[in-house]
Amino acid sequence: MANSLHNQRILALVFMVVVTVFNVYGVRVVALINNIGVIFHTSGTNATVGTFLIAMFMSLFVIYGFDTAATLAEETRNPRRDGPKAILYAIVGAFIIGGIFIWATLMAVPGSLASGVKGALGPAAVT
Repeated sequence: MANSLHNQRILALVFMVVVTVFNVYGVRVVALINNIGVIFHTSGTNATVGTFLIAMFMSLFVIYGFDTAATLAEETRNPRRDGPKAILYAIVGAFIIGGIFIWATLMAVPGSLASGVKGALGPAAVT
């Protein structure tokens, strides 16, 4: 009963709300949580330069996309209209690329997905 799909959905929803509240009220709390997560994520795995670069790819893509969209939108003829559209396109692009990244990671899990979940395989352990 504790591992039911309903409980997992409730827990996921609670975590999404908590993270959203953290993001709304400031970046310092999110940065602290991120730094703690980085410290504890590498324990027990063989973290290599390749692992670091793979983990860094998606966040850099998103940040670069937002910054480029906002910066280049200022140079258009109608920045008030084109700026928000460019940022929304960057969000959609990050969503698509992130989905492809997650799908590729799930497809690369050795064995079955169930054994990967039982073994708590993270992206660092997937080859």
